[in-house]
Amino acid sequence: MGQAGDVIRQWFTKPDASLYADDIDWYVPGYPVPQDRYLGRAAVVDGFFPALRAHFRVWRAVASQFIEAGEAVTVIGEYFGTSIAGVDVVIPFLHVWTVRDGKINSVVAAANTAEFARAIPEHASAIRRPSTPSQRSAYESNGTVIPAISTLAVGPLGVMHLARFWLKNLLYSLDRLPADTST
Repeated sequence: MGQAGDVIRQWFTKPDASLYADDIDWYVPGYPVPQDRYLGRAAVVDGFFPALRAHFRVWRAVASQFIEAGEAVTVIGEYFGTSIAGVDVVIPFLHVWTVRDGKINSVVAAANTAEFARAIPEHASAIRRPSTPSQRSAYESNGTVIPAISTLAVGPLGVMHLARFWLKNLLYSLDRLPADTST
């Protein structure tokens, strides 16, 4: 594995904010946090992580596969947690990380939002429903929100892994979705 893969493996072994570029771009659509994008190291450390962990008594990310392509590293894994309400969850995720000059420059994260909604019921209403045709193309009829992430953000290899990830996990989540009564 090259430098990018080594940096990301190091982060998954022991998360360390010193590995972040000063201007890191942390994009997490559909996560149970106040915003989809966090810009800069302080925003990630002081904004994203506390907001996410506020919903869970226990939370950890376990990476099972790393796929490196130059500066980009696609990581497939699972979040394991117990919500404040006592709901145990295993949430599949896919991240596409970018590493430049030995620092994490960006991450685009996708996770099974149906599992977030199951663990944190108040988050279910916060998951955005699509309003434009391009957004609707990234939304499955069963209610699972699949973030529309362009090839510009993750590259063709990342898009391939996102598609494989979502197809695999869509079947897993069909019987776990809360009923959608908003339509």
